[in-house]
Amino acid sequence: MEKRKIVLFNTSSSEAVVTGIGYPGDADELDAAARKHPEYDITVIAAEYFFSNRLNGTFERPKLVTCVKMPYTASLDDYMATIEAADPDVLISIPTVSRIVDWNTITEAIICEKFAKKGVKTFSHSLEAALACYDKAGTHEALEKAGFHHARYLKIDCSMYKTVDKSRGILTVNVYREYIRHGLEKMTYPVILKDNTGSGSLGLQKVFCAEDVLKVLDSDLFDNDLIAEEYISGDQFTTEIHGCKGHYSVLPPFSLTMNDEGITDSARGIKFGPYYRPGMGIEQLQESLKKFAGQIGLNGVANIDLAYHDGEWYVIEINPRWSGATVLLATCEGRGLFDIYLDMLDETQRDYSDPETLTYGCVFRMSGIGRDQLETLKEIPFVKCFEWGEYAGHVIMAVGIGGFREKEELYDAARRLEEMFPGSVAGETMEKIRCVCAKTPTGFTGRG
Repeated sequence: MEKRKIVLFNTSSSEAVVTGIGYPGDADELDAAARKHPEYDITVIAAEYFFSNRLNGTFERPKLVTCVKMPYTASLDDYMATIEAADPDVLISIPTVSRIVDWNTITEAIICEKFAKKGVKTFSHSLEAALACYDKAGTHEALEKAGFHHARYLKIDCSMYKTVDKSRGILTVNVYREYIRHGLEKMTYPVILKDNTGSGSLGLQKVFCAEDVLKVLDSDLFDNDLIAEEYISGDQFTTEIHGCKGHYSVLPPFSLTMNDEGITDSARGIKFGPYYRPGMGIEQLQESLKKFAGQIGLNGVANIDLAYHDGEWYVIEINPRWSGATVLLATCEGRGLFDIYLDMLDETQRDYSDPETLTYGCVFRMSGIGRDQLETLKEIPFVKCFEWGEYAGHVIMAVGIGGFREKEELYDAARRLEEMFPGSVAGETMEKIRCVCAKTPTGFTGRG
Protein backbone atom coordinates (compact mmCIF):
# COMPACT_ATOMS: atom_id res chain seq x y z
CA MET A 1 0.00 0.00 0.00
CA GLU A 2 1.31 3.45 -0.90
CA LYS A 3 2.06 5.58 2.13
CA ARG A 4 0.20 8.85 2.73
CA LYS A 5 2.52 11.82 2.43
CA ILE A 6 2.24 13.90 5.59
CA VAL A 7 3.98 17.28 5.81
CA LEU A 8 4.46 18.91 9.21
CA PHE A 9 5.63 22.51 9.08
CA ASN A 10 6.60 25.34 11.39
CA THR A 11 7.47 28.91 10.35
CA SER A 12 9.03 30.30 13.54
CA SER A 13 12.12 32.38 12.84
CA SER A 14 13.40 32.35 16.44
CA GLU A 15 17.08 31.55 16.75
CA ALA A 16 17.29 32.00 20.52
CA VAL A 17 15.92 28.55 21.26
CA VAL A 18 18.86 26.69 19.68
CA THR A 19 20.92 26.91 22.85
CA GLY A 20 20.59 24.48 25.73
CA ILE A 21 19.56 20.84 25.77
CA GLY A 22 15.99 19.60 25.62
CA TYR A 23 14.70 16.14 26.52
CA PRO A 24 13.02 14.41 24.86
CA GLY A 25 14.57 15.87 21.75
CA ASP A 26 12.33 16.75 18.83
CA ALA A 27 14.26 14.36 16.57
CA ASP A 28 13.63 11.48 18.98
CA GLU A 29 9.95 12.45 19.23
CA LEU A 30 9.61 12.55 15.43
CA ASP A 31 11.27 9.14 15.07
CA ALA A 32 8.91 7.74 17.72
CA ALA A 33 5.94 9.11 15.79
CA ALA A 34 7.25 7.58 12.56
CA ARG A 35 7.62 4.18 14.22
CA LYS A 36 4.07 4.44 15.55
CA HIS A 37 2.71 5.36 12.09
CA PRO A 38 4.52 3.27 9.46
CA GLU A 39 1.62 4.01 7.10
CA TYR A 40 2.79 7.64 6.81
CA ASP A 41 5.67 9.09 4.82
CA ILE A 42 6.47 12.08 7.07
CA THR A 43 8.31 15.20 5.95
CA VAL A 44 9.10 18.11 8.27
CA ILE A 45 9.65 21.60 6.84
CA ALA A 46 11.01 24.07 9.39
CA ALA A 47 14.09 25.77 10.78
CA GLU A 48 16.62 23.24 12.01
CA TYR A 49 15.99 23.69 15.74
CA PHE A 50 12.37 22.52 15.30
CA PHE A 51 13.10 18.97 14.09
CA SER A 52 16.42 18.31 15.81
CA ASN A 53 17.68 17.21 19.17
CA ARG A 54 19.28 20.35 20.62
CA LEU A 55 22.69 19.65 22.09
CA ASN A 56 23.74 23.09 23.32
CA GLY A 57 24.42 24.65 19.93
CA THR A 58 24.73 21.51 17.82
CA PHE A 59 21.95 19.44 16.29
CA GLU A 60 21.04 15.79 15.84
CA ARG A 61 18.47 15.11 13.13
CA PRO A 62 15.79 12.39 13.10
CA LYS A 63 16.52 9.20 11.19
CA LEU A 64 13.03 8.07 10.14
CA VAL A 65 11.51 11.25 8.69
CA THR A 66 12.57 13.55 5.85
CA CYS A 67 13.69 16.99 7.02
CA VAL A 68 13.81 20.12 4.89
CA LYS A 69 15.79 22.85 6.61
CA MET A 70 14.42 26.36 6.11
CA PRO A 71 16.51 29.48 6.70
CA TYR A 72 15.46 31.68 9.60
CA THR A 73 14.77 34.42 7.03
CA ALA A 74 12.34 32.29 4.97
CA SER A 75 9.19 34.09 3.82
CA LEU A 76 5.65 32.83 3.39
CA ASP A 77 6.33 32.38 -0.33
CA ASP A 78 9.47 30.36 0.46
CA TYR A 79 7.39 27.98 2.58
CA MET A 80 4.69 27.77 -0.08
CA ALA A 81 7.22 26.73 -2.72
CA THR A 82 8.93 24.19 -0.45
CA ILE A 83 5.65 22.61 0.64
CA GLU A 84 4.45 22.52 -2.98
CA ALA A 85 7.59 20.57 -3.92
CA ALA A 86 6.87 18.03 -1.15
CA ASP A 87 3.43 17.34 -2.73
CA PRO A 88 1.61 16.49 0.53
CA ASP A 89 -1.59 14.52 0.91
CA VAL A 90 -1.99 16.10 4.35
CA LEU A 91 -0.48 19.37 5.61
CA ILE A 92 -0.28 20.02 9.36
CA SER A 93 0.74 23.32 10.97
CA ILE A 94 2.65 23.07 14.26
CA PRO A 95 3.13 26.64 15.55
CA THR A 96 5.57 27.31 18.37
CA VAL A 97 6.58 30.35 20.39
CA SER A 98 8.33 33.13 18.51
CA ARG A 99 10.51 35.89 19.90
CA ILE A 100 9.00 39.31 20.54
CA VAL A 101 5.72 38.74 18.64
CA ASP A 102 3.64 35.54 18.54
CA TRP A 103 2.40 35.81 14.96
CA ASN A 104 3.59 32.66 13.20
CA THR A 105 0.15 31.10 13.65
CA ILE A 106 -1.11 33.75 11.21
CA THR A 107 1.45 32.77 8.56
CA GLU A 108 0.65 29.10 8.96
CA ALA A 109 -3.11 29.70 8.75
CA ILE A 110 -2.64 31.58 5.47
CA ILE A 111 -0.46 28.81 4.06
CA CYS A 112 -3.01 26.14 4.98
CA GLU A 113 -5.85 28.20 3.49
CA LYS A 114 -3.96 28.36 0.20
CA PHE A 115 -3.26 24.62 0.12
CA ALA A 116 -6.83 23.76 1.13
CA LYS A 117 -7.95 25.59 -2.03
CA LYS A 118 -5.63 23.26 -3.98
CA GLY A 119 -7.46 20.24 -2.53
CA VAL A 120 -4.91 19.31 0.14
CA LYS A 121 -6.25 18.13 3.50
CA THR A 122 -4.98 20.65 6.04
CA PHE A 123 -4.96 21.02 9.81
CA SER A 124 -4.21 24.42 11.31
CA HIS A 125 -5.76 27.08 13.46
CA SER A 126 -8.10 29.25 11.41
CA LEU A 127 -6.99 32.71 10.36
CA GLU A 128 -9.80 34.11 12.55
CA ALA A 129 -8.40 32.28 15.59
CA ALA A 130 -4.81 33.26 14.78
CA LEU A 131 -5.68 36.95 14.49
CA ALA A 132 -7.89 36.99 17.61
CA CYS A 133 -5.23 35.34 19.78
CA TYR A 134 -2.31 37.37 18.39
CA ASP A 135 -3.96 40.59 19.58
CA LYS A 136 -4.78 40.41 23.31
CA ALA A 137 -7.57 42.97 22.98
CA GLY A 138 -8.95 40.84 20.15
CA THR A 139 -8.84 37.83 22.45
CA HIS A 140 -10.98 39.69 24.99
CA GLU A 141 -13.50 40.54 22.27
CA ALA A 142 -13.71 36.87 21.20
CA LEU A 143 -14.12 35.74 24.83
CA GLU A 144 -16.86 38.32 25.41
CA LYS A 145 -18.71 37.13 22.33
CA ALA A 146 -18.46 33.51 23.51
CA GLY A 147 -19.78 34.35 26.99
CA PHE A 148 -16.62 33.69 29.04
CA HIS A 149 -15.70 35.61 32.16
CA HIS A 150 -12.58 37.66 31.48
CA ALA A 151 -10.78 40.64 32.94
CA ARG A 152 -11.94 44.18 32.23
CA TYR A 153 -9.33 45.75 29.99
CA LEU A 154 -8.21 48.89 28.21
CA LYS A 155 -6.13 48.82 25.02
CA ILE A 156 -3.67 51.70 24.71
CA ASP A 157 -2.59 52.66 21.19
CA CYS A 158 0.95 54.07 21.32
CA SER A 159 0.75 56.11 18.10
CA MET A 160 -2.54 57.73 19.13
CA TYR A 161 -1.27 58.45 22.64
CA LYS A 162 1.78 60.24 21.24
CA THR A 163 0.21 61.77 18.16
CA VAL A 164 0.40 65.34 19.50
CA ASP A 165 4.10 64.90 20.29
CA LYS A 166 4.67 63.91 16.65
CA SER A 167 2.49 66.64 15.10
CA ARG A 168 5.13 69.41 15.39
CA GLY A 169 2.71 71.85 16.97
CA ILE A 170 -0.24 71.31 14.63
CA LEU A 171 -2.19 69.57 17.41
CA THR A 172 -2.17 71.11 20.88
CA VAL A 173 -4.64 68.87 22.74
CA ASN A 174 -4.66 65.06 22.65
CA VAL A 175 -8.22 63.86 23.18
CA TYR A 176 -7.06 60.24 23.08
CA ARG A 177 -4.87 60.80 26.15
CA GLU A 178 -7.88 62.16 28.01
CA TYR A 179 -9.89 59.10 27.00
CA ILE A 180 -7.14 56.75 28.24
CA ARG A 181 -6.77 58.61 31.53
CA HIS A 182 -10.54 58.48 32.04
CA GLY A 183 -10.56 54.74 31.29
CA LEU A 184 -7.69 54.07 33.68
CA GLU A 185 -9.41 56.02 36.46
CA LYS A 186 -12.47 53.78 36.13
CA MET A 187 -10.50 50.52 36.44
CA THR A 188 -10.17 48.48 39.62
CA TYR A 189 -6.57 48.11 40.75
CA PRO A 190 -4.12 46.48 40.59
CA VAL A 191 -3.93 45.98 36.83
CA ILE A 192 -1.58 43.92 34.72
CA LEU A 193 0.15 46.06 32.09
CA LYS A 194 1.70 44.24 29.14
CA ASP A 195 2.34 44.42 25.40
CA ASN A 196 -0.86 43.92 23.44
CA THR A 197 0.87 41.69 20.90
CA GLY A 198 4.01 40.64 22.79
CA SER A 199 5.16 37.06 23.11
CA GLY A 200 5.39 35.29 26.45
CA SER A 201 3.81 38.13 28.50
CA LEU A 202 6.58 40.44 27.29
CA GLY A 203 6.96 43.50 29.51
CA LEU A 204 4.36 42.32 32.01
CA GLN A 205 4.13 44.35 35.20
CA LYS A 206 1.64 44.74 38.01
CA VAL A 207 0.59 48.37 38.58
CA PHE A 208 -1.40 49.62 41.57
CA CYS A 209 -2.90 52.96 40.52
CA ALA A 210 -3.82 55.00 37.45
CA GLU A 211 -1.09 57.55 38.16
CA ASP A 212 1.61 54.87 37.91
CA VAL A 213 0.20 53.59 34.62
CA LEU A 214 0.31 57.14 33.26
CA LYS A 215 3.95 57.43 34.34
CA VAL A 216 4.73 54.40 32.17
CA LEU A 217 2.80 55.86 29.24
CA ASP A 218 4.60 59.20 29.52
CA SER A 219 8.03 57.58 29.66
CA ASP A 220 10.40 56.75 26.81
CA LEU A 221 9.75 53.05 27.53
CA PHE A 222 6.27 53.30 25.99
CA ASP A 223 6.89 52.56 22.33
CA ASN A 224 4.42 49.75 21.62
CA ASP A 225 0.68 49.20 22.04
CA LEU A 226 -0.17 48.07 25.58
CA ILE A 227 -3.14 46.51 27.29
CA ALA A 228 -4.15 47.13 30.90
CA GLU A 229 -6.11 44.23 32.40
CA GLU A 230 -7.72 44.22 35.82
CA TYR A 231 -5.91 41.65 37.93
CA ILE A 232 -8.03 38.58 38.66
CA SER A 233 -7.08 37.28 42.09
CA GLY A 234 -7.58 33.66 43.01
CA ASP A 235 -6.00 30.39 41.99
CA GLN A 236 -4.15 30.36 38.67
CA PHE A 237 -4.29 27.46 36.22
CA THR A 238 -3.40 26.42 32.72
CA THR A 239 -5.00 23.91 30.38
CA GLU A 240 -4.81 22.98 26.72
CA ILE A 241 -7.16 22.14 23.90
CA HIS A 242 -5.82 19.25 21.81
CA GLY A 243 -7.29 17.93 18.56
CA CYS A 244 -9.60 19.25 15.86
CA LYS A 245 -13.25 20.10 15.37
CA GLY A 246 -15.47 17.22 16.43
CA HIS A 247 -12.60 15.55 18.28
CA TYR A 248 -11.42 18.01 20.93
CA SER A 249 -9.83 17.09 24.23
CA VAL A 250 -9.85 19.84 26.85
CA LEU A 251 -7.66 18.70 29.70
CA PRO A 252 -8.66 19.41 33.30
CA PRO A 253 -6.81 22.44 34.68
CA PHE A 254 -3.20 22.20 35.84
CA SER A 255 -2.39 24.43 38.80
CA LEU A 256 0.27 27.17 38.71
CA THR A 257 1.91 28.60 41.80
CA MET A 258 2.49 32.34 42.12
CA ASN A 259 5.08 34.68 43.56
CA ASP A 260 4.47 37.23 46.32
CA GLU A 261 2.97 39.68 43.81
CA GLY A 262 0.36 37.18 42.74
CA ILE A 263 1.93 36.61 39.30
CA THR A 264 2.76 33.15 37.96
CA ASP A 265 6.29 32.36 39.13
CA SER A 266 8.37 30.63 36.45
CA ALA A 267 11.57 30.73 38.53
CA ARG A 268 10.32 29.19 41.79
CA GLY A 269 6.86 27.96 40.87
CA ILE A 270 5.52 24.60 39.76
CA LYS A 271 2.93 23.28 37.31
CA PHE A 272 0.90 20.35 38.65
CA GLY A 273 -2.05 18.35 37.43
CA PRO A 274 -4.52 17.26 36.50
CA TYR A 275 -6.48 19.27 39.04
CA TYR A 276 -10.02 18.14 39.70
CA ARG A 277 -12.44 18.95 42.48
CA PRO A 278 -16.23 18.42 42.30
CA GLY A 279 -18.34 21.53 42.51
CA MET A 280 -15.92 23.83 40.69
CA GLY A 281 -17.68 23.59 37.33
CA ILE A 282 -14.69 22.02 35.58
CA GLU A 283 -16.83 19.88 33.26
CA GLN A 284 -18.85 22.94 32.22
CA LEU A 285 -15.62 24.85 31.59
CA GLN A 286 -14.32 22.04 29.40
CA GLU A 287 -17.52 21.88 27.37
CA SER A 288 -17.54 25.67 26.91
CA LEU A 289 -13.92 25.59 25.69
CA LYS A 290 -14.73 22.77 23.26
CA LYS A 291 -17.61 24.80 21.85
CA PHE A 292 -15.42 27.90 21.61
CA ALA A 293 -12.64 25.95 19.86
CA GLY A 294 -15.09 24.75 17.23
CA GLN A 295 -16.59 28.20 16.68
CA ILE A 296 -13.29 30.06 16.29
CA GLY A 297 -11.43 27.24 14.52
CA LEU A 298 -8.71 25.91 16.81
CA ASN A 299 -6.93 22.81 15.48
CA GLY A 300 -3.84 21.21 17.02
CA VAL A 301 -2.71 22.70 20.34
CA ALA A 302 -3.99 25.81 22.09
CA ASN A 303 -2.85 26.79 25.58
CA ILE A 304 -5.35 28.53 27.87
CA ASP A 305 -4.44 30.50 31.01
CA LEU A 306 -7.20 30.51 33.64
CA ALA A 307 -8.07 31.94 37.03
CA TYR A 308 -10.68 30.64 39.50
CA HIS A 309 -12.15 33.57 41.42
CA ASP A 310 -15.25 33.70 43.64
CA GLY A 311 -16.59 30.44 42.25
CA GLU A 312 -16.17 31.45 38.60
CA TRP A 313 -13.69 30.55 35.89
CA TYR A 314 -11.97 33.42 34.08
CA VAL A 315 -10.05 33.00 30.82
CA ILE A 316 -6.90 35.13 31.02
CA GLU A 317 -5.15 34.40 27.74
CA ILE A 318 -5.17 32.02 24.77
CA ASN A 319 -1.95 30.99 23.00
CA PRO A 320 -2.66 28.92 19.84
CA ARG A 321 0.67 27.09 19.92
CA TRP A 322 2.91 24.88 22.03
CA SER A 323 3.49 26.19 25.53
CA GLY A 324 5.84 25.41 28.37
CA ALA A 325 3.22 22.93 29.60
CA THR A 326 2.56 21.01 26.36
CA VAL A 327 5.15 18.27 26.86
CA LEU A 328 3.94 17.71 30.43
CA LEU A 329 0.30 17.50 29.36
CA ALA A 330 1.12 15.11 26.51
CA THR A 331 2.99 12.96 29.05
CA CYS A 332 -0.08 12.92 31.30
CA GLU A 333 -2.11 11.79 28.29
CA GLY A 334 0.38 8.98 27.72
CA ARG A 335 1.38 10.07 24.23
CA GLY A 336 4.21 11.85 22.47
CA LEU A 337 4.27 15.49 21.49
CA PHE A 338 3.73 14.90 17.75
CA ASP A 339 1.03 12.29 18.44
CA ILE A 340 -1.28 15.19 19.32
CA TYR A 341 -1.09 16.31 15.69
CA LEU A 342 -0.95 12.96 13.90
CA ASP A 343 -3.86 11.64 15.96
CA MET A 344 -6.06 14.27 14.26
CA LEU A 345 -5.97 12.01 11.18
CA ASP A 346 -7.76 9.28 13.16
CA GLU A 347 -11.55 9.48 12.98
CA THR A 348 -11.83 7.59 16.31
CA GLN A 349 -9.68 9.88 18.42
CA ARG A 350 -9.59 9.33 22.16
CA ASP A 351 -10.98 12.09 24.39
CA TYR A 352 -8.51 13.00 27.15
CA SER A 353 -10.88 15.41 28.90
CA ASP A 354 -11.71 12.90 31.66
CA PRO A 355 -9.14 13.16 34.49
CA GLU A 356 -9.41 9.40 35.04
CA THR A 357 -7.72 8.86 31.67
CA LEU A 358 -4.68 10.88 32.76
CA THR A 359 -1.73 10.37 35.06
CA TYR A 360 -0.28 13.01 37.39
CA GLY A 361 2.65 15.18 36.37
CA CYS A 362 4.61 18.17 37.65
CA VAL A 363 7.17 20.63 36.27
CA PHE A 364 9.56 22.47 38.58
CA ARG A 365 13.00 24.05 38.65
CA MET A 366 16.17 22.23 39.64
CA SER A 367 19.61 23.77 40.17
CA GLY A 368 23.22 22.65 40.19
CA ILE A 369 22.76 19.91 37.58
CA GLY A 370 25.84 19.67 35.37
CA ARG A 371 25.76 18.63 31.74
CA ASP A 372 27.57 15.43 32.66
CA GLN A 373 24.60 14.44 34.86
CA LEU A 374 21.92 14.75 32.19
CA GLU A 375 22.31 11.20 30.88
CA THR A 376 21.73 9.89 34.41
CA LEU A 377 18.61 12.03 34.63
CA LYS A 378 17.29 10.62 31.35
CA GLU A 379 17.57 7.07 32.69
CA ILE A 380 15.16 7.76 35.56
CA PRO A 381 11.78 6.35 34.40
CA PHE A 382 9.62 9.05 35.96
CA VAL A 383 11.65 11.93 34.47
CA LYS A 384 9.63 12.67 31.36
CA CYS A 385 11.16 15.92 30.12
CA PHE A 386 13.63 18.68 30.92
CA GLU A 387 15.08 21.89 29.53
CA TRP A 388 18.69 22.62 30.51
CA GLY A 389 20.71 25.73 29.76
CA GLU A 390 23.83 27.43 31.06
CA TYR A 391 23.99 31.23 30.99
CA ALA A 392 26.85 33.34 32.39
CA GLY A 393 28.01 30.36 34.43
CA HIS A 394 24.57 29.66 35.92
CA VAL A 395 22.53 26.56 35.09
CA ILE A 396 18.80 27.08 34.51
CA MET A 397 16.77 23.89 34.41
CA ALA A 398 13.12 22.87 34.40
CA VAL A 399 12.26 19.20 34.95
CA GLY A 400 8.99 17.39 34.34
CA ILE A 401 8.14 14.20 36.20
CA GLY A 402 5.05 12.14 35.49
CA GLY A 403 3.25 8.87 34.88
CA PHE A 404 1.84 8.61 38.41
CA ARG A 405 -1.60 7.21 39.20
CA GLU A 406 -1.50 8.69 42.73
CA LYS A 407 -0.37 12.13 43.89
CA GLU A 408 1.62 10.68 46.75
CA GLU A 409 3.78 8.78 44.25
CA LEU A 410 4.68 12.08 42.59
CA TYR A 411 5.82 13.64 45.86
CA ASP A 412 7.91 10.56 46.68
CA ALA A 413 9.55 10.79 43.25
CA ALA A 414 10.44 14.45 43.78
CA ARG A 415 12.04 13.53 47.10
CA ARG A 416 14.04 10.76 45.43
CA LEU A 417 15.33 13.26 42.87
CA GLU A 418 16.51 15.53 45.68
CA GLU A 419 18.24 12.58 47.35
CA MET A 420 19.98 11.60 44.10
CA PHE A 421 21.05 15.21 43.40
CA PRO A 422 21.40 16.84 46.84
CA GLY A 423 20.53 20.53 46.92
CA SER A 424 18.99 20.50 43.44
CA VAL A 425 15.38 21.07 44.54
CA ALA A 426 14.86 24.17 46.69
CA GLY A 427 13.06 23.64 49.98
CA GLU A 428 10.38 26.14 48.94
CA THR A 429 9.76 24.18 45.74
CA MET A 430 9.59 20.86 47.58
CA GLU A 431 7.05 22.31 50.01
CA LYS A 432 4.86 23.43 47.10
CA ILE A 433 5.01 19.92 45.65
CA ARG A 434 4.12 18.45 49.04
CA CYS A 435 1.10 20.74 49.34
CA VAL A 436 -0.35 19.90 45.93
CA CYS A 437 0.18 16.18 46.52
CA ALA A 438 -1.14 15.98 50.10
CA LYS A 439 -4.29 13.96 50.78
CA THR A 440 -5.50 16.82 52.98
CA PRO A 441 -3.86 19.75 51.20
CA THR A 442 -3.49 23.26 52.52
CA GLY A 443 -3.63 24.59 48.96
CA PHE A 444 -4.29 22.85 45.68
CA THR A 445 -5.36 19.28 45.27
CA GLY A 446 -5.77 16.93 42.36
CA ARG A 447 -8.66 14.68 41.49
CA GLY A 448 -8.32 12.74 44.73
